[in-house]
Amino acid sequence: MSDYQWDPKYALGIPTIDAQHKDLFELIDRLIEANHNWTSKDIIESILTDLMRYTSQHFSEEEALLADIHSPLLKEQQTQHAIFINRLDQLFKHLESGKKLLATMEATAFLKEWLLKHVLLIDSKYAKELQVHQS
Repeated sequence: MSDYQWDPKYALGIPTIDAQHKDLFELIDRLIEANHNWTSKDIIESILTDLMRYTSQHFSEEEALLADIHSPLLKEQQTQHAIFINRLDQLFKHLESGKKLLATMEATAFLKEWLLKHVLLIDSKYAKELQVHQS
């Protein structure tokens, strides 16, 4: 287990989204561990595939929540999500072209930074908005 772990201070107060964010931290932790252990390309690819699948589901659910309340933050979320998906696609291409080390190093650096910033800066904005609409 790496030092990249979910911390309750990252919670937004929206149980389903918090649970999904926790799962994303765990997937990224698996990737970090795989990188540290010089795991095979197939396992790295499997983790990235799981990450792609899970983030697609998570992003859809976040965007649906924002659409339901007609949030002005929806467009920003969609843009940030598209950036993430595009970057993950690039990492897959590095991996497929035999650049495993580059792909895993870039993936861990990008994912660690992106998820923390996204949860703490972007998602925290809509969490406040959702809480206002739910009360």
